[in-house]
Amino acid sequence: MSQAGMGMRKMDADSETLTADLLRTLSDLNLRHWQNTARLLESFPTWMQMPNTMTGSALVEWFDNIQRNRVKAAEAFQSEPQADLRAPHTLPKPSGSADDLTRIKGIGPKLSALLNELGIYHFKQIADWSDAEARWVDDYLSFKGRVAREKWISQALSLTANGSATVH
Repeated sequence: MSQAGMGMRKMDADSETLTADLLRTLSDLNLRHWQNTARLLESFPTWMQMPNTMTGSALVEWFDNIQRNRVKAAEAFQSEPQADLRAPHTLPKPSGSADDLTRIKGIGPKLSALLNELGIYHFKQIADWSDAEARWVDDYLSFKGRVAREKWISQALSLTANGSATVH
């Protein structure tokens, strides 16, 4: 048998070993479901460029690292404190006449109406928000940091401090 033929047999044997190790690892990770397997296969191009001399044990170690990192990320997400959100002080109705919240850059008529529905009617209420309360409003309205980005609190404080709004 020629050396080329022997080399092909060795490559076939290595491929079978690698495939067997891969399937065993997939089974260990409970990735038998086709959808999960399809997602995993989408990630293959980055590691498939590794040399064909990669051993099955190296591949298993690679998958084990993925699993460990996934577990660490899930634990970190669960340990994030959710207590840093606190609903702001609200009122059942405006104290006197409601302030025109649209004077705060980033608050339009619809958002002003939403804030009124929450019980927020005055610049003073917004000016008094703590970071936890501002994050609660962001989270409640799905704004992803908009309150801080647009500086609602400092704008409301400015409107309250310079006499442009009534202090309640």
